[in-house]
Amino acid sequence: MKFKLFLVSIFICLFTSIAIAGYYEDVNVIIENLTTNEMGAGTLVSENIIVSCGHLITRNDDFLFVLQDGIYYPITVLKRYEEYDLSILYVEHHQFNTFSMILNRRLKRGENIVAVGNPLGFEDSITEGRILAYGFSKWKNYICHSAKIAPGNSGGGLFWNRFLIGVNIAYFDNFEGYYIAESIIPIINDIQKYIKEYEANR
Repeated sequence: MKFKLFLVSIFICLFTSIAIAGYYEDVNVIIENLTTNEMGAGTLVSENIIVSCGHLITRNDDFLFVLQDGIYYPITVLKRYEEYDLSILYVEHHQFNTFSMILNRRLKRGENIVAVGNPLGFEDSITEGRILAYGFSKWKNYICHSAKIAPGNSGGGLFWNRFLIGVNIAYFDNFEGYYIAESIIPIINDIQKYIKEYEANR
């Protein structure tokens, strides 16, 4: 009986891990800027709304695309923030059917988190870590965490229990294990506004 329960528990853990990984793959998108030849990531928060970083976005969005199954879908920049390295984007594509939930509260240090992105030409990478610290003064919106990121992770989501809490923006060559995300809390009202606006017009 104990052995059967052990096998069942292993199966449940395996199934749960696969389901969670599939969720992160579904909400993560590849963003490519053909003007600068830069590639990064974004997180779907509705069928058409994506949250990403700001430094991946240029003023001319005619060359900004979501790459899905080898097809380029043009992006419209709804808002790019000057005070935060964040942006809200729109993509006219109706095949996306899994969207991330967003969390409107600050987590405690030590909480487990997951970073998702497309580093170094690899799709849908998932790394685990913890929240290490929060910024202060002009960096007060920064989240310092230990989930490894690399070039291509820019704009990718930082998650807690499947909730989007931040957007990965930076890492330090000389400080291994310390990575930076921008909290989405200051822009949550804008995210919700755009979601409602485009759902109403669909």
